[in-house]
Amino acid sequence: MIDVNGIEYKNCPRCNSEWHEFDGTFMCSKYFNKCIVASKTFNKSKIAYRLSLIIDDYSIEWSNGYCDINCCTIIDDMYGIGYTQYKYICKTPLLPHTITLDELKTYIEFS
Repeated sequence: MIDVNGIEYKNCPRCNSEWHEFDGTFMCSKYFNKCIVASKTFNKSKIAYRLSLIIDDYSIEWSNGYCDINCCTIIDDMYGIGYTQYKYICKTPLLPHTITLDELKTYIEFS
């Protein structure tokens, strides 16, 4: 799996578990949705994958040369089905995949 920055990952860069592919999306086989997810996108007409991670109430999306940080809130619709609503917070330099919640809050505070 090659991300939008051209880096190849044979395993999850956060926990080093093997990737599990599901309908064109890669999830780490150890934690599934609780670790990094790689979604298919296109980069210069080639297939690449955008990595994302949810930590507590924040999401990080690794883009081409930077990261987007969003606040996530799960909202129930009138049928009781929950969906995630994202509110953009800031753009940062590329963050390490092993970032902790405290480190992430520091980036948000100084952006």
